[in-house]
Amino acid sequence: MRCLCLFLVGFACALCACAEPAMAEAHPADIPVPRTGPLDAAFGPLDNLMADLMKRWTIPGCALAVVRGGELVHWQGFGCADREGKKAVERDTLFRVASVSKPVTAVMALLLVEAGKLTLDTPLGEVLPEEVRNAPDPNIARVTVRQLLQHSGGWDDGDHDEVALRNDVRRLARAAGPRGTVTPADIVRRRLTRPLDFMPGSDHAYSNFGYVVLGRVIEKVSGKTYPDAVKETVLAPLGGDFTAVIGSPWLSGLHPREARYYDYPGALPTEAVLTPGKATAWPDGGIATTALDSALGWVTSAPCLAAFTDHTFAAMHGRPGLLTEKTVREMIARPAPPLWVGTDTYYGLGWRVKPLPEGLYIWHSGSMPGTSALVVHSPKDVSLAVVMNSRPRDWDGFNRSLQQGVESVVGGQ
Repeated sequence: MRCLCLFLVGFACALCACAEPAMAEAHPADIPVPRTGPLDAAFGPLDNLMADLMKRWTIPGCALAVVRGGELVHWQGFGCADREGKKAVERDTLFRVASVSKPVTAVMALLLVEAGKLTLDTPLGEVLPEEVRNAPDPNIARVTVRQLLQHSGGWDDGDHDEVALRNDVRRLARAAGPRGTVTPADIVRRRLTRPLDFMPGSDHAYSNFGYVVLGRVIEKVSGKTYPDAVKETVLAPLGGDFTAVIGSPWLSGLHPREARYYDYPGALPTEAVLTPGKATAWPDGGIATTALDSALGWVTSAPCLAAFTDHTFAAMHGRPGLLTEKTVREMIARPAPPLWVGTDTYYGLGWRVKPLPEGLYIWHSGSMPGTSALVVHSPKDVSLAVVMNSRPRDWDGFNRSLQQGVESVVGGQ
């Protein structure tokens, strides 16, 4: 059976290899989506869900991993990691995870709280005094770690503040010149010269920028670079031979085991964010992953993400993990009013939460051009990670299909 799967992978990748490199290509309707992982009837509904979504939404490649009670019980690779290189998705294939980087950043911040180096109510004026000293809005200095984690710090530029951040990066890139670089600290200094959009704690507005600020808080308090702090404190305790890096914005800079990314058919090019004036496909330089590291920069495998999710919530199930049970309970608690009053779901400290009759269903999704990702922890101690190397044009419709499908399969497990 595995030989057949490998044959189908090679055949499907060969079919795609002549297609335009930047665009996703539909899987042939009369051929099953190739799989490289073990075939397990117990996970058939989940595997079939992924394959059906890939066909319906034109996704070239996908990886899935499931951890139950601390043990990796299933993984599956679907389709092509790289059409041009004719590479199948394997267990250790790496993917950009976009905003699933935020739970990683949140757990790192909470570990610093547990270590006594921060509190949730520590204000920016205390931990980043130089950065906020000349801010025109005095409320910026009062924004707390809790508010950054909850997306209630006061920044709201609409559309998840992507446009404003891209423009900031482009302006900084023009100023830096062809040999210069744009760092996350550059982004923070520039953005803090503008006033907040609302009073901290008075509203919720999903903010990539707030998590870029959290990355700088982590650096200041830990005395390490953000990636090093996360690797040593969050990822190393997971065990295994997992690889996780802050990914390159450019396809030419991909990790040797990283998937190639494909935009949806018909997608228009954009201006390269770090090389202004250069036209490029969105997944190839359209998002400054290195400058927005702690918000959306991580690249890793599905098993690593599933293990991270499992270790994050292990204490809820009487197992040792990354955080204490007290911290986990605080992380997933409903925020105090006026946030999320009367809603079915809410955003805690880095995670989205939905109360079910069986318990709390906890998740975070992520997307950017060329990337779709999802991590889930169910009430029955099941953690799941899904990563894909494309994002459909109708992201909202696709995300609903993915979320509803996964919840229907594992929500009560």
